[in-house]
Amino acid sequence: MKVGRNDPCPCGSGKKFKRCCLDRARPESFVKTPRLPRRLRREDHETVAVQSSRRPIIEAEFKGRRFRAVWSRLYWRPLSETFHEFLWHLLKWTLGEKWYLAEVKKAAEERHQIVQWFFDLHEWQKANSTPEQRAAGAWGALPNGDVQALTSLAYDVYSLLHSNALPGDLVERLRDRREFQGVRYELAVAAIFVRADFELDYLKAKDKKHCEFLATHKTAQWRAAPRQLFLPVRDN
Repeated sequence: MKVGRNDPCPCGSGKKFKRCCLDRARPESFVKTPRLPRRLRREDHETVAVQSSRRPIIEAEFKGRRFRAVWSRLYWRPLSETFHEFLWHLLKWTLGEKWYLAEVKKAAEERHQIVQWFFDLHEWQKANSTPEQRAAGAWGALPNGDVQALTSLAYDVYSLLHSNALPGDLVERLRDRREFQGVRYELAVAAIFVRADFELDYLKAKDKKHCEFLATHKTAQWRAAPRQLFLPVRDN
């Protein structure tokens, strides 16, 4: 039976549904948690890390599908897909199918490093996804260096997307093989700030040297400016 927000609660309390059992009817991951006050005493700073207001992983199962939300986008995925697998797919979708397929056609020594990591991931899966491993349903194995590097990048991209803090120009530079090393470092630093509950304000001025962004803590209102990030010299 569908119960409206303003209908009497089915539990018989006499209260409206929205003021009684509505939150209990929602998936746990969708229930909002109260935010901390914006002004904190010094002795309260340690509680910020525990009661952070950063966006949690949002997912729910419905009619045989697993729905995952990333900022304002909703993805429906197979129930068997793990969160790690979702991260790998999300990275591919962010970079774009056209770009990815074009890189796949290149010789191994000319491919973008990210695409080469995906090739290594597939080889690692073939070597470790054995019948014995799959007998229990879900299988696991220790990742090698390439799988760890790919998963770390994918998680950083997810963290920034989930906080609406990944500008299009960073994605464009991430596709550029010549700029990959520098932009990978920038993404790692930005994702650390986002996961620490900071809000990023990217700086666009080109008339003078400056840091890549200003980071303001959402609750405590601390502000940080990362030091100037080193970018590799472009090839002529």
